[in-house]
Amino acid sequence: MSSLSFEMWLQSRLTAHGFACGLIDGEIGPKTLHALRGFQTARGLPITSQADEATVTALKAASSRVPVEVSGFIPDRDSDLPDDRRKTLWPRQKDVLSFYGPVGTGQTRVEVPWGMRLAWDLDVPVRTITLHSKVAASAERAFHKIRGLYSDRQIKDLGLDLFGGSLNVRRMRGGSR
Repeated sequence: MSSLSFEMWLQSRLTAHGFACGLIDGEIGPKTLHALRGFQTARGLPITSQADEATVTALKAASSRVPVEVSGFIPDRDSDLPDDRRKTLWPRQKDVLSFYGPVGTGQTRVEVPWGMRLAWDLDVPVRTITLHSKVAASAERAFHKIRGLYSDRQIKDLGLDLFGGSLNVRRMRGGSR
């Protein structure tokens, strides 16, 4: 088991089940008790304001609101199944020029598998982004994994639909190059 105290576990599970109790700090105060009573009421449990056995059992249950018949089709984000985990050694800043080459060279376009928009002009769609060819394959794998895990709504909620730009050929801020 982790190093969480029971009180912090209780607060985190109440929050996961949609009964926010404020800061998860291990202090059982009025907000936590209110959340606990709300959880007990919603689950049809006796309203004891205590983390009794029935309440703890209910808190241990999955907090997902996805119906069981649907959840079988959703991949487990936390699974330890090996995906393509190539070990790429990315350069330190002093080695960037020798690794990537001169600024503005080796660029390639990568298609993003969801709709993006310019962050500063939301009416402008972005279908592809420009990356260095040495990172393109890694980025594409990440984009496709994200697309498989998140819905359009979640992508938007996370701000992953906003494009803030990529390579801008200019002098490094505070640098001499």
